[in-house]
Amino acid sequence: MSVDGGVAAVQPGDNRVHGARRRSAELAEQVYRRLKQEIHGGQLPPGLRLVERAIARAKGVSRTPVREALRRLHDEGLVEYRPGRGMVVASLSTEDLAEIYALREQLEGLAVREAARRRTEADLQALEAILQRAQSALAQGDLEGVRATNEEFHRHLVTLSGMRHLQRLVAQLRDRIEFYRRRSLELPGRPVHTMEEHRLLLETLRQGDPDLAEAAMRLHLRRAREAAQRWGGHLRDTENGLMVRSRRRRRLP
Repeated sequence: MSVDGGVAAVQPGDNRVHGARRRSAELAEQVYRRLKQEIHGGQLPPGLRLVERAIARAKGVSRTPVREALRRLHDEGLVEYRPGRGMVVASLSTEDLAEIYALREQLEGLAVREAARRRTEADLQALEAILQRAQSALAQGDLEGVRATNEEFHRHLVTLSGMRHLQRLVAQLRDRIEFYRRRSLELPGRPVHTMEEHRLLLETLRQGDPDLAEAAMRLHLRRAREAAQRWGGHLRDTENGLMVRSRRRRRLP
């Protein structure tokens, strides 16, 4: 049926179907964002088994939005399938971390080269303000504040490059290692060293020297990689120990 020259009339049932689909998509998005936040924050640590039924019950939703959320997380590499266990929170090996940080060195090194050429006095002042907030958080022992300003500083630097495709690629890489980046800041001395490395980066931008800026970024990311790998090694030892104890319990009569 049509009205006004062939435009299809909207039936009441169509509205209900569209409304149901929209609500389902919104629920899947909410579950996805919440699970991603919990993976990044470590509430869902690497190696943890993810059971659709249990997640649905905990979130107060059906299994359909949970299944869609897990599919998206799997596509992003935050969740992986393991034979005999099903879906689990993905772990990164030492080699995985080395590869991702090597990519970040290339991309963020290029970004700061461009930033050194393009930066204005207002940009330098904005970066200085971020470092001042970071210093204040560090002095107060506010590790979450240090993490937040760390993220803001890097995001601002990459944005100054003016390279939007590069910005998207860097964001994807940082997202993949977010849990490890956060936890590595808990290593003794790492927050102070991060602050010093960020200060050096800002000074190279003040000088407007692309070569120095790239060298400072590469040094910073190599040290960040080493910290992430140290934390990752500790995490894998813990995960392996838990799996061994679990297998021993299953063998008990």
